[in-house]
Amino acid sequence: MSKEEWQVDSRLLGTGNGQLKACFDFGSRKILDDGKLRFEFIVRTEIGDITYRGLKYDPACR
Repeated sequence: MSKEEWQVDSRLLGTGNGQLKACFDFGSRKILDDGKLRFEFIVRTEIGDITYRGLKYDPACR
């Protein structure tokens, strides 16, 4: 699907005020051999979840 074919998903507009209730969660946490933390970031909403996989956090890079 090209950018020109994208359609607005009205389910994300919530109930009239343009807001949708959501909470945030982390899943599938694992400490890698190099000390980095690999995890999933999950946005849970009333209409479904959005999951970002393969994120890495390196505590040495602050």
